[in-house]
Amino acid sequence: MRTSARRGFRPALEALEVREVPAAFTWTGAVSSDALNPANWSSFEEPGGLPGEDDHLYFGGPSVIVIPLGGPPSPPSPGGTSVNCDNLQSLGSGFAGVHISAAYTGTVTMGEALTFGVFNLANGAISQSANAYGLTVTGAFNWTDGVLNSTPSAAVVYLNGGGTITLPGGNNTLTTGSTLTFGSSGGEKLTTISGGGNLLLNGTGDGIFVNADAKVNNVVQIGSPNAVKGVNNALRTLTVDTGALWGYTGQGTATLELQVGNTGGQFELQGQVNLAIKDFFNSTNVSGYLQTVAAPTATLVIQNGSVLDVSMTKGADVRHGKVILVGNTAVAQQVATIKGKFEFRGGLIGFHQTPTEVGGTLVWGQFRVEGDALWAGGIYNPGLDCRQPGQNQFSANKWVVTGTLLIDTSNADKPTIIPVPQFLPQGQEVAGQWTIIEANKITSVANNPQFPQFPQGWFLQPTTLNDGTVKALDLKK
Repeated sequence: MRTSARRGFRPALEALEVREVPAAFTWTGAVSSDALNPANWSSFEEPGGLPGEDDHLYFGGPSVIVIPLGGPPSPPSPGGTSVNCDNLQSLGSGFAGVHISAAYTGTVTMGEALTFGVFNLANGAISQSANAYGLTVTGAFNWTDGVLNSTPSAAVVYLNGGGTITLPGGNNTLTTGSTLTFGSSGGEKLTTISGGGNLLLNGTGDGIFVNADAKVNNVVQIGSPNAVKGVNNALRTLTVDTGALWGYTGQGTATLELQVGNTGGQFELQGQVNLAIKDFFNSTNVSGYLQTVAAPTATLVIQNGSVLDVSMTKGADVRHGKVILVGNTAVAQQVATIKGKFEFRGGLIGFHQTPTEVGGTLVWGQFRVEGDALWAGGIYNPGLDCRQPGQNQFSANKWVVTGTLLIDTSNADKPTIIPVPQFLPQGQEVAGQWTIIEANKITSVANNPQFPQFPQGWFLQPTTLNDGTVKALDLKK
């Protein structure tokens, strides 16, 4: 887990007096690019002064007037639109707000680790310098254009207050030279990534971390594909920690060129989203999606109508936690899909809000793997229709594998089926037969199907072709 940057001792500036009124400072660069020269700043409240931790800084002039803490907004003042600002430091630990407007085309270079209360980046660039100073934003971060750290490094930007990242559309790109860490300054914090285009991770660090209580929602739209990318054929990761969320909502396509490591949070596709995880490290030997063995709270949620495409990687590897397939009243066919190889080694596969009523008809859910699958441990929870004959008694949630399903029962955590009877009339015993697994071929490591475990009193019946190929497993009682 990444946490906020630690500040060291800094002897460069000394506050001569305590100023009680927050101020707004506009960068003019009137005499030089030196941020420590008061002549390069314009301030209505503090003429001839330098900004401190209660103050708002404007580059290119304020495009939106922001009310400083404890005081009214200052009148807009003309700002230097192209003059770089070098060695930015604070009389305290940072600034109440930093606002780089669409009119600014220069670069603001940090001279120490800084904390911003709010940060608006609409053009130009901010640099964390060759020293890779940490940047922490405790309030809202709003990014519409410009470069977030124009000096690529292992520097970290800590986004602890939520906000918005608006991609520029088309094949245009927002670029950061830092590792992004989404966190929380208290309570749940939501960051929304929207618009078409690219978010390029140009730094030398790990990629993206999402820590506890941080939620990142990617809004997708038809005709506006978006992508999060790395560079230099280096392996970049998206780490979703316990209590965190990285999700996609809407209808459309998105690309993620990072390996997803879900270490205890929630990774979800809601709506009708087609997400492709691909091309990082130019390798098909690395799993595109991984839920680690030490992550019992990790959850992969796929709403019916959505596709997680890992076919251009080694596949999806679930070793602990849950895979939940969720009903969707907006689609006729209740199918949640993983495209590519799927390995299930522990945890639980279950269905939520299924069957789903679509057009007055109950439709049961399907977990579809378009490729091969390995089942080496964990529990599969299919829902079963237990109504009377003539009322879809034999309907059930189903796991469908278009390739080969390989069942490995050699581990201590053996593959297990635990059915969930639904619509069972009061006082009636469960009775019937339900197809709960279908595949092009079902086999085992010994090429002689060793069936998963199931509760006492139930039976598992294979559907076998004349050549001995097992195509389906039915549960009977």
